[in-house]
Amino acid sequence: MLIMKGTHGTTAARVGNIKAEGFKPDKGRRGTGIYFWAESSYSRDLAIGWWLYRNNIDGYQGDNDKRCAIIYGKMEINDNEFLNLENYDMKQAIATRVYQKNKKLNKYEIAAIYDAFIKKLEEKTGIFFKILMACVDPPAPRFMEQPYPTDVLGNPMCLIVRNSKCIDIEKDEMV
Repeated sequence: MLIMKGTHGTTAARVGNIKAEGFKPDKGRRGTGIYFWAESSYSRDLAIGWWLYRNNIDGYQGDNDKRCAIIYGKMEINDNEFLNLENYDMKQAIATRVYQKNKKLNKYEIAAIYDAFIKKLEEKTGIFFKILMACVDPPAPRFMEQPYPTDVLGNPMCLIVRNSKCIDIEKDEMV
């Protein structure tokens, strides 16, 4: 069994909805899922930075309580239900698909490439990957109390949960 932990930055209103109805997957930087910053010294700051960024671009329109909230999640899955997209072979296979497109891609096109790649891999292996791991850009330094040191660590790791049933909310925090 694999046990993974991470943080998810959102609004107080959405925490209530998530607790009542569960998480809803959305298209993101590396495909469709629920994105958690992998547990690290920076995961709380990354969750807050993500909330600040989304709030700054009016990403929480319609929410009645836009205060920052962090969900601390724990995910438990079988070892074979995890896919590390940072693996060299995975990166090369995805790079081939991107190279063939030969154009600048928007976030929806990028998500579609990842979703199609993962679906094909699942069909080939007969395994449904419940959690993916990938590096993504951190929020811009202006949204971070303590900017993430990409010059030292590279981009931070995200856990992309594709089956919300494996998420256990350990706690939530209003910031």
